[in-house]
Amino acid sequence: MTCLINFSDRRGLSGILLFSLLMFFKAGIAEGNGFTEELKRHALIIAVYPVENLTGRVAPLKEFGQLIKDELRKRGVDILDEDRLSSFMASHRVRYVAGIDTQTAVALGKETGVQAVLIISLELYNDIPPPKIAIRGRLVSVGRWPEILWMDSVSLTGDDSPGLFELSIVNDPLILMKKAVMRFVELLSKGLLEVSSNTGSEGIDRVKDENGAFSAQMMKKRRVIVMPFFNKSGRNYAGEIMRNHFIEQLTKKGWFSVVEPGVLREILLQFRIIMADGPSLADIRAIASVIDVDFVFSGTVFDYNDYSGPIGIPKVGFIVNVVDVSKEKMIYSSMGYRRGNYNVFLFDWGTIRTAHRLAAIMAEEVVDEFQESR
Repeated sequence: MTCLINFSDRRGLSGILLFSLLMFFKAGIAEGNGFTEELKRHALIIAVYPVENLTGRVAPLKEFGQLIKDELRKRGVDILDEDRLSSFMASHRVRYVAGIDTQTAVALGKETGVQAVLIISLELYNDIPPPKIAIRGRLVSVGRWPEILWMDSVSLTGDDSPGLFELSIVNDPLILMKKAVMRFVELLSKGLLEVSSNTGSEGIDRVKDENGAFSAQMMKKRRVIVMPFFNKSGRNYAGEIMRNHFIEQLTKKGWFSVVEPGVLREILLQFRIIMADGPSLADIRAIASVIDVDFVFSGTVFDYNDYSGPIGIPKVGFIVNVVDVSKEKMIYSSMGYRRGNYNVFLFDWGTIRTAHRLAAIMAEEVVDEFQESR
């Protein structure tokens, strides 16, 4: 069937555009309602930890956290009451919000009934126009062995899509913050549905036996530890941020089971391991005596640079090493350095405007290359 539109008839064109927009929004609302109802039926009960500040500056952490919780509740996610979580953290003296250890995970599950905890990091917040924001989260199961169930991140700048005559540039950091939160919650909501459907009615611990050991299905995945990267850049927390990039990419690929950073921190404190510029073989042996692990990722960040204002180029440089624990030797090493304009083909199209987005691309390439080398 052929449909002819007379573009000289402005009233007819306006009517068609209006009808199309109405149908689009109607379909979107119907789809959104269906998605929310499905999330209500299958989503886990989760606790949302206070937002970790890795920006290196003052940032509206509470506002970010509250926006995320509000949007999750709108989508039907069952979130532990803030007062109950605060009471739990006070009674157990929980101050570390960048991860969860085994003791805290067991207690949180038993005392509050939650099945997972959402750990959030604000990694970039610059309110100088055009503003820049990067936020990352991971969902971790509670119980005898905390397991990373989902991890993703969002990085936005006010001039990502300037539009014609730069009319679409966002200069209000609050607007950009809401936009970043909406996108992050959308990713998380889909992740929650996927996690819920994979765990089934038996719950998250169905893949472990009564002693807390992983089943043969889970043992097919090789277990990886990612150490905090040694920071030689001028950017505060660049080591933690680069580590998060690798944990995210390893988790999203699904080839490996990545040890929850809070569990690793618990082991490092137990053996009083303090690393100057990376783990020694003695450190790795000590860790392996507590937890079965196949590979240890570590590295150094020597450049992780964002810029303020409308003009500038982000830069990222790092070295990553991988040790095979059973062989007790390094089996892989890679060094990368890039600027945000490395892929520009015309004017500034293709420019990457945050170090976060640039580092994510580089980390994914390294993880892919490492997997191909196995």
